Order: sequence, then structure tokens, then C-alpha cells
Amino acid sequence: MRLKIAALALGIVVVASAVGASAFTTASVDRTSTMDVVADDAGLIALSPGNASTDLVRTGSDGQLTIDFANSDASGVNGDSTFSIGDGTTSPPTYAFNVTNNGASSHDFTLGYAMATDPDSNADNLTFTVYDSTGTQVATATESSDTSPFTVSAGETHYVTVSVDTTGVDNSSDLSGTVTVNA
Repeated sequence: MRLKIAALALGIVVVASAVGASAFTTASVDRTSTMDVVADDAGLIALSPGNASTDLVRTGSDGQLTIDFANSDASGVNGDSTFSIGDGTTSPPTYAFNVTNNGASSHDFTLGYAMATDPDSNADNLTFTVYDSTGTQVATATESSDTSPFTVSAGETHYVTVSVDTTGVDNSSDLSGTVTVNA
């Protein structure tokens, strides 16, 4: 009799396990989301032209930040020269563009520059220097290295200067590339 009761109990446990495991095979849950696409100066990672040079760094008609040395009558930067857009050491500081964290919490940011073709792999031709709101330098990027991560609190703005060094680069060189800000 005990053997029959044990077998019956075991059978009930096996059936209950099979029914319990297969009681849920698919599901669908809908939620609303809002994902508007906005211009760079209004995004979660906001990029805005600085106060150093409105003709070289500006927001294009597509709403995206651009750095362009070919404007007005110019077609680029001079060879064997250096140019700076902004100076974080002056009071008040000037800058090429700023990066604002419009998110609700702090994030670690990095900034990098990927040059399409590097005409002088022995030297850094572009340097991006990042300053916090107190004017303290927090990071530097070149075409050969991204910045170390720097923390930007919610609602905080950091300021970026750009230096171009064409020493040792011939007049037919192209320093074009892509600035990338990661958070």
C-alpha cells in the first residue's frame, strides 16, 4: 500500500511540474516611449558652438555641430602653422564648443577624433582639451588617443578648445575627420 501511495505522490509531483513549467510560453507587453530627434544643442548630450569663433565652429542647417576651416574666403588652414580655437587659461575662458549633460544623472564622458587619413603619424596634428566649469583642465584627446573618462554631472557643461598644428604637414594634406563624444 505504501508503495502505491508513494508512486501516486510521485506521479502527482511530475504532472504538477510539467504543468507549472509549461503554463507560460509567450507574452507581449506594450509600453509607450518618447524618442524625439533634436538638434545637437538640445540633445541628451548637447553640443553647442563656443564663444571663441562662430565662423569656424557652428551649428549647420541640419542642427549638427560642425568644425570647418573652409568658410568665407578660406579653403583651410595654413601649412607649417598652429591655430587655436579657444583658450581655457584666459579669464573668462574662450572655447570652441561645449558639451552639456542634459540627462538626469552623472555620466562618464570621453571625447575622441578619428582622422580620415593621418598625413603625419609621427605627430599629433589636432588636440582637443576639455575644461570643467571652474576652468580646470580635465581631459585631452588627439587623433591618436581619446580622452580618459571625465565625469559630467546632470545639467553640467564642459568646455572644449581645439588646437591644430600643421608643422611638418604639406599643403595638400587633409586633417578632416569625426569628433566623437561618448557617454
